[in-house]
Amino acid sequence: MRKSIILTALVLAVVAAIMATVSAYYFALIPGLLALALGFYGMKLSKARIQPKKTAQLSILLGALAICLSVYNLVFAPKQELTISNTTEKIEEPTPDDIDDEDFSDEELDELENEVTPLIKPTDSVPPPANIIKK
Repeated sequence: MRKSIILTALVLAVVAAIMATVSAYYFALIPGLLALALGFYGMKLSKARIQPKKTAQLSILLGALAICLSVYNLVFAPKQELTISNTTEKIEEPTPDDIDDEDFSDEELDELENEVTPLIKPTDSVPPPANIIKK
């Protein structure tokens, strides 16, 4: 009975520790609390029979660690929204037809054109890549 209780507490503690590190951290409280309770009960049984207590202590430690991790994630992690349905909304991007040239005056367009023109030099030639050998 003592071994089965301690083994169950250890398995629950490991499951809770794994659940506390993945996105289902809010479910890790249940196995963590069960691991703590069973670990303390296994520790009590081990003390009464004067048997080793190290496995019970390990399950208590892992259960407490899992509870701490899940509480930390509940408090400090960014909230995740649960999606109830798989519906998606399409966001329409503006097409060039939607943009009016009338929004800018001719003077503004000329200024923008003069700012961009020095950046583009048609006489600049791009050298060929170094790995191409001319014959």
